[in-house]
Amino acid sequence: MKYIYLFEIISDALEFERKLKKLEIDMKLIPTPRKYSASCSICALVSEKNVEQIEKIFKNKKFEKFPYDN
Repeated sequence: MKYIYLFEIISDALEFERKLKKLEIDMKLIPTPRKYSASCSICALVSEKNVEQIEKIFKNKKFEKFPYDN
C-alpha cells in the first residue's frame, strides 16, 4: 500500500523531499489528487514500509497522511 503526505505550502514539500532523499528513503513528489485540492498542489507518495520512519523524522510537523488508492 502507498500513502500520500499533504502539505500546506510548497516549501514544506521540498523540505520533506530533501530530508528523505538525504536519508535514502524512497519517495516521489506528485500532483495532489483533486479530492485534496485545499492543500498545496504537490504531495509526497511513499510506501507503507517507510511510514513509521517518516513519522519519527517529522514528529514535530503535522503533515496529513492518507492512503493512496490510485
